[in-house]
Amino acid sequence: MIFEEIESAGAEIVSVSEHIDNTLTGKLIRSILAWSAESERHKIVEYANRRWQTRVELGLPVGTGRAPYGWNWEDKDKTSYVINPEQAAVRVSIFHMFVELDMSLRAIMHKLAEDRVLTPTYAKKFQGQPLSDEEIILEYCLWRYTTIRELLLDLENIGVLVVCKAKQKIGPDGRRRTEVHPNRKEIPGGIPAIITPNIYARVQEKLKTNKADKSHLPLNQEDYLLREHIFCATCGCSMKPRTQKKGRTTQDGTSKDYPFYRCTNMQNKYDMCPSLTNIRTSPLDEIVWQECCVLFKRIDVLQAALKQEMEAAINALLEDTTGQEQIRQIEANIAPGKHEREKYATGSYMHNLISADITRQEEQLMRFQEEIGSNATETAVNAYQQRIMDFLAFLNVIRGRYEHTTFQEKRNALEVLGVHVVVRPLTDTYGVDCGHFGYRRRAGMVQR
Repeated sequence: MIFEEIESAGAEIVSVSEHIDNTLTGKLIRSILAWSAESERHKIVEYANRRWQTRVELGLPVGTGRAPYGWNWEDKDKTSYVINPEQAAVRVSIFHMFVELDMSLRAIMHKLAEDRVLTPTYAKKFQGQPLSDEEIILEYCLWRYTTIRELLLDLENIGVLVVCKAKQKIGPDGRRRTEVHPNRKEIPGGIPAIITPNIYARVQEKLKTNKADKSHLPLNQEDYLLREHIFCATCGCSMKPRTQKKGRTTQDGTSKDYPFYRCTNMQNKYDMCPSLTNIRTSPLDEIVWQECCVLFKRIDVLQAALKQEMEAAINALLEDTTGQEQIRQIEANIAPGKHEREKYATGSYMHNLISADITRQEEQLMRFQEEIGSNATETAVNAYQQRIMDFLAFLNVIRGRYEHTTFQEKRNALEVLGVHVVVRPLTDTYGVDCGHFGYRRRAGMVQR
């Protein structure tokens, strides 16, 4: 290809070591050299990939790079991981700040820099030679919010090892792109877990709406208890916190400004919300919290109902025979296929076609047998039980003092309960629009 471009420009190629010219012999030598270079390249790629492909087949880490942030290699052969206590503590603190303290990704990034916590790059660089507090400079602690997000998304947090995550390729435009690796494989229990599945699930739910919820935060956040939990019934969009600026004060000097929630679905006039519902935060926030307190007072009834539901769900999960039925169906399809293949000569079109179909079904059969034979069902049951027990533990902690909880504790309670407030527009006899609300909870699915 390079030769063609040079010759198309009117230039001539002269080789000192090889007899390459525009004669038939020169073109033949040129083709042989190109074939030799391409063959050598394929050998190099095969040799480079052989090691990690063998490790993936054995269910081992690829082992071609550094251990993930929070873990170390257990041995020189890189066959397994062990937890790095210092780095694992940083991961736990990031989850705590994001879930419990409701901090944004940038706020977490600034907090880590202020506390002089080394970034993953410099933590690995100085792992063999720890730095003193005087030697740690700000340059080593400049975290990025994208790094925080990647740490929150890692499946390794809950003990799921992912090998061959992604691969890079050069697109038609010459730019390097990242895509999912075709050999991607997830291995439950392949790495020690640091975070509980319950906390990890809560983080993933928050990340789905994190960009919208953490942008343009209100000046006084404690005026909006139901932020991220209140929605417009007309269009289904989330209602945002707003403040009505009156610019006036009462006789005793109190400002007439008041906070309220408003539907902001007005970007496109052809698809905007016809109601643009709005409702004051007071007394709506207090009403919803009092309803949550009613749930806390009935914790004994709720605990019994949850345990009964948990036992029923676990029994249904353990009695699920869908996988066994699929295995029997595939085995029933493979046997007639092998009998039909014997009717055709080896190497014929029909013989190769049936063989390809049998191979595909055998691979699917092995995958189903591996999934059923693994501890996937046991892991799912344990995770479900842990989430229920964590929820009951939270209710036991907050019981008896729910009337005196802090704002952040109320926010955490709303998130754990899964409160979902829906506001519907309502017109009274005077034609004034006011807000009518309803809400539901995961526990009990109460509607009002």
